[in-house]
Amino acid sequence: MHYGPPSNFFLAVRNSHPEALTPNPHLAYHSGGLYEVLIGAIVWPLRKRLKPWPLALMWLMLALLALARFFEFFLRSDSGDLALGLETAQWTSLLLLAITVVGAGLTLGGDTASRREPSPPASRRSRRT
Repeated sequence: MHYGPPSNFFLAVRNSHPEALTPNPHLAYHSGGLYEVLIGAIVWPLRKRLKPWPLALMWLMLALLALARFFEFFLRSDSGDLALGLETAQWTSLLLLAITVVGAGLTLGGDTASRREPSPPASRRSRRT
């Protein structure tokens, strides 16, 4: 189990089971899983608004999860640093965020000209005489 420092934050979770994998079952800790569920709960109502853009919900969810995991690992105390003071999971989150930005740009941004109404065929256009 991953946990951060003890906290009295209102979303901190106390695992009171005697076999809980936390340093002290009497203290509350930040729960990354809970924060990820909250992100999903925030994004879920947007699914109907994003319906005209296939994959938009997926890219948004991936980007928010990558950002959340990046910042969450500043609170965790059970992993070592990899480089520049960041943990492996933070570097993975930055890579996932970059992939998400590129993927969203390629699948959602695209060419705006291709989204316009198609012009009428030449035979229907008015001809000059």
